[in-house]
Amino acid sequence: MKTRNACVVLAVVGLGLGLAARVSAQPFVMGYTGDDLNYLNVTTGGGVVSLNTGESIIDPNHGLNQGWWSATYENTEANDNHFTGTPNGGADWLNSFYVFDLSYLAGAQATAATLVLNDNGDEGSPPFNLSFWDVTTPAATLVDTDGTSAAIYNDLGSGIEYGSLSYGGGVTYPGPSGTITVTLDAAALAAINADGGYFAIGATLTPSSAVPDGGMTLGLLGMCVTGLMGLKRKN
Repeated sequence: MKTRNACVVLAVVGLGLGLAARVSAQPFVMGYTGDDLNYLNVTTGGGVVSLNTGESIIDPNHGLNQGWWSATYENTEANDNHFTGTPNGGADWLNSFYVFDLSYLAGAQATAATLVLNDNGDEGSPPFNLSFWDVTTPAATLVDTDGTSAAIYNDLGSGIEYGSLSYGGGVTYPGPSGTITVTLDAAALAAINADGGYFAIGATLTPSSAVPDGGMTLGLLGMCVTGLMGLKRKN
């Protein structure tokens, strides 16, 4: 009887840990980041040109040329937070965007480019799988972040990939700021060199396939099975 009761307790604990792991595996990055500048550092023949989302503001009512869109979670026009991921455990998902004015390159050709993003808060279970994409939505429409849009949300996380990374996290809100840096690929360089106006990049987060505490959960359930098998033999 004692063994059976202990197994019940272990099973409940194990299942609870499994559920908690699945919840914590629904992450976000770059949370609580309104009014911060994000950078596109472009290497040219004349050196590195640092562009930022505060240059050539598209919509003063919005703020910086950055933000997020969701298919289901409503935003406001004045919000330039670039929160990426889920704000509520997977019920809704947000993709972010960053817009840079390439006229500051003065026609110089890019040979390399690095995106540097502020991460003022992240949660979940690293690694966070982040990917960066081309954007076809016009810049003026992009920064008018009022409401929801499945079309814009999807645009920010699909199409031509500009780079990706597995980010280990390290910032827990509230806490110190961190940065996320990604080297953009040849497709991004081609787009930069072909464009002389506003250049937009979308970002989307994919939860890691690894389930934290999975080993502990399986271990506890294994103990239960072993105990129950021992009981059955004795009976």
